[in-house]
Amino acid sequence: MAYNQLNRHNFSQSTLRTQSVWSDALGRDGGMYTNFFYSSIKGIGKETDVTRRDPSTVLKIDGKYYVWYTRRSTKYKVRQELNLDSDADLDWEIPRFDWDLSEIYYATSEDGFSWIEQGVSARRGPKDQFDGRSVFTPDVLMSNGKYFLYYQAVDHPYGTRTRNVVGMSWSESPDGPWNRFPEPVLKPGRSGEWMGSDDTNHVNYYGAWDSHKVHDPFILCRDGKYWLYYKGQPMGWGSDYCSGIGWGVAIADSPYGPFEKYSGNPVTNSGHETCLFPWGTGILAICNHDGPEKDTIQYSEDGLNFEVVSHVNLPPCAPGPFCADSYSNTKDGRGITWGLAHIATEETKSGNSYIIRFDCNLSKDVHRKGFRSTNIRMPESTYFSPDFEYDTKDKYSYDLEPLQKQKKKICRCGFEQINSDSRVCGRCGDVIVFWSSDNSDRDYPLVPNMAVKDTKLSNAMKRVYSTYGYSKDKESPFYSGFKYRHVHGLGKEVGVSRRDPSKIIRYADSYYVWYTRRETVKPALFGGQNQIQDADHAQQSWDQPLTDWDLAEIWCASSEDGVHWEELGMAISRGDEHSYFGRSVCTPDIIAVDGRFYLFFQAIETPYLTRSRNSIGLAVSDSPIGPWRIKQNPVLLPGKSGIWHGDGDDNVVLEPGDWDSHKVHDPYILFWNDKYWLYYKGRPMGCNDSGHRYEGLGWGVAVSDKPEGPYIKSSYNPVTNSGHETFLYPLGKGVVAITSLEGPEMNTVQYSEDGINFEVVGKLSLPPVAAGPYIDYEYDQNKIGQGVEWGLSHINHDENGRLDNSYLVRFDCNLGAKGDRKGFYRPWNFRYPASAYLRSSCSLSSDMRQEAMAVSQIYDRDTEDFVGNWDQ
Repeated sequence: MAYNQLNRHNFSQSTLRTQSVWSDALGRDGGMYTNFFYSSIKGIGKETDVTRRDPSTVLKIDGKYYVWYTRRSTKYKVRQELNLDSDADLDWEIPRFDWDLSEIYYATSEDGFSWIEQGVSARRGPKDQFDGRSVFTPDVLMSNGKYFLYYQAVDHPYGTRTRNVVGMSWSESPDGPWNRFPEPVLKPGRSGEWMGSDDTNHVNYYGAWDSHKVHDPFILCRDGKYWLYYKGQPMGWGSDYCSGIGWGVAIADSPYGPFEKYSGNPVTNSGHETCLFPWGTGILAICNHDGPEKDTIQYSEDGLNFEVVSHVNLPPCAPGPFCADSYSNTKDGRGITWGLAHIATEETKSGNSYIIRFDCNLSKDVHRKGFRSTNIRMPESTYFSPDFEYDTKDKYSYDLEPLQKQKKKICRCGFEQINSDSRVCGRCGDVIVFWSSDNSDRDYPLVPNMAVKDTKLSNAMKRVYSTYGYSKDKESPFYSGFKYRHVHGLGKEVGVSRRDPSKIIRYADSYYVWYTRRETVKPALFGGQNQIQDADHAQQSWDQPLTDWDLAEIWCASSEDGVHWEELGMAISRGDEHSYFGRSVCTPDIIAVDGRFYLFFQAIETPYLTRSRNSIGLAVSDSPIGPWRIKQNPVLLPGKSGIWHGDGDDNVVLEPGDWDSHKVHDPYILFWNDKYWLYYKGRPMGCNDSGHRYEGLGWGVAVSDKPEGPYIKSSYNPVTNSGHETFLYPLGKGVVAITSLEGPEMNTVQYSEDGINFEVVGKLSLPPVAAGPYIDYEYDQNKIGQGVEWGLSHINHDENGRLDNSYLVRFDCNLGAKGDRKGFYRPWNFRYPASAYLRSSCSLSSDMRQEAMAVSQIYDRDTEDFVGNWDQ
């Protein structure tokens, strides 16, 4: 049941997208949104000194499943693990990468969980040939009774500048023997020009978008032809101005080729490994890891122009789906329910890669329960894994030192910035996404043209030129990695929960922060308010917290460096049992105005029930350490109420009321454009009644001329459709919102020049939970927002689920206007550790495994062979 939108005349852009773009993702059954669950498997799983990775599409032949994959078993470890210079002379015993010195193996299974490795399928070619060094990342095709393996191939020596191609082998049987095709079936595009003769990534110019490597081949049959999708990589990867990652497609009338590249390539602007399958009359793609649209599912009616249809959590690495109709030339694709993926050395940072199974709910034939939730939390180990832990050594950055004499950016207003990484124009204050450069002095590398090309463009590339910017994420004002570290004084402590930090302010040479603090002997009973079913007043006590933020107070701490904190004591306590904040006070935010401090907080009344309404209160002080004067009445109340169903304490409604009819919480105050903007999260009554968490989710804003109010809600609310906790900051002349964890646009970066209409401008990995950023309010003098470089957030989960007590950590990022912090960018983006995939909330339970096997027995038919019109 949707919240009440009758008689509304004003809709924010976010609400309009909810009603149009995300209509399928919000559907309850058969939509294009899913969770992914993972399982360890037998036979081709984790094994010491053996790498298995990059599984192909899974086939089912005469009732038996087949898969092909990269396999390496070498005497020595990968060169980086041995701390050898990666540019030293390469021999034939030490692999440079985990996929080096590999071959293509295959395995079979009766149930998709237990596999038997059968042996090698495609071997490396002669040592002096294009495939003499390694063959890897395979995909498979069935056509006209034959089998074809397409795979990435590299010759010797395997240096930084070595080009990669796609090779092929064919067989009369899935069990072989396999016949090596003597030439590559796909090569890189138009070459650029390397700088100098060494083996670095520096270039004079980049060449085509796929000028260096073509890899991750993925074959489908469509419109009576063979569509070979692949990932392209340009020369100069990781250097200044390099373009982003993307997938292309090459089409042929025969599996032997020739494959002709589509003139509008690339057809996606994101996605590390390729994964596609027929869906209805079109194609679905799972775009993981990399690019401004990473971690999305995308749909294309014509196989060429892809649109984002859902944002997903933790999609599989190098997924090889089981899809019976991949080669059937169908216009009625039925989707997928499972496949294989890998946990690679990119995630583990050591050892060997191994194959796992993923399950999902992307089928038109069956609707699987438990696959449509959001607000999925990462365990604490993820935040302190190699890619996400703060490291002053910049250990995981691939940044190259610029070789050009001058780095020039020219804003669209004409202002020229020299040798500057600034994301904001020094003259007009615009956020610099699109810019030009003066190449008259032939600075290197030659900067590509930011203007839209005259050539054919796919829809994905149109979005690059209209929204994201041509250069890789390194040049984007809306992209950063996040790095986390423990803090002293506010960290993990038995019996004490600290969470929901406010913005951090600087006053008299010290940093100050306010946060939710609970100290109880007993841990919380429930993970959220909607789980408090039938807990009436008589059942509640004053020593048993119902949620982690129940029976809480707001405390304050100070620091000289943002890492070492001193807890200063309680700022606000909960009121008497008759007050609007009688049960708990939590999720604070702060603003300082003319030497006075205004502390906003979420207020919970007693009794604390599922149906209890939350409000926002305000306390004022002349000092950051108090005393605080709490306003007698809330400064913000929920919207127009709906009608509950019956008298019980559940979340079932007859009418939901306004979008924020049940709760207003997570206050976030900004002074912007000479007014006070109080952003908040709203929930309608009955929002979980539908079985998913999208309806009504969003942030609203109320505006006032004074910090104490009155605050008038915008008629355009909600202004976002996603985001669990509020996180916003001024940048340039506008406001940035990071909408993490929940909703159809979760984990996106959004930008608005009016504070109301937010547009998606980027995507992030592992944004902070309940972020409290440090915002430099010196921007008030010139009205140019300076962005964010650090702050505090909380962690409240481990591999086994919710922690008894939350704790605060520090996050660092490169979202400031200066844009000059190193170590927050890597060309392939940041990777989650194995513990993220195999933790309890993302692992396939025993009951779900039984359901998966039952679904397979009913719906997994044998793979269909495409009968093509070609000479055998």
